[in-house]
Amino acid sequence: MPISPSPTDREHGFTLVELMVVLVLIGLAASVVMLAARGPDAAAGDEAARLALRIAGARDRAIVDGRSTRVEFVADGYRFAQRSGGEWVPVTDRGLRATTLPSGVVLSSSRALLAFDSGGLPDAPGDAVLRADDARVTVRVDAAGGVDVVR
Repeated sequence: MPISPSPTDREHGFTLVELMVVLVLIGLAASVVMLAARGPDAAAGDEAARLALRIAGARDRAIVDGRSTRVEFVADGYRFAQRSGGEWVPVTDRGLRATTLPSGVVLSSSRALLAFDSGGLPDAPGDAVLRADDARVTVRVDAAGGVDVVR
């Protein structure tokens, strides 16, 4: 009587390890597809979210430092400046440094400048619209200093 089954006696099928390896490979393939198949508004949406966070950061910096801070919208991006010694000085901190938009993303704004006073209130509400392909995403600053992304 044999101790182990002979090759003809074994049931045919897959082992648990083989099934797990296949599931992992399917999961990795699905992840790659999801990352590669981003929607058409992905570039505009990413840049709008980044701009909204930076505008909120400029507002917060105005409050913390007790000095006016502004966002300047330029043809290819935006930059920040803070009032110091009676003049506007560019902000060079990593989070608020000048930013050039990636190719294919276009920024238009209802205002060239958006300034926050030392209390965090904007001088006036405003919108910045980012476009990429057919996508359009708006960063809106309200009269109370709130910053929202509107898709």
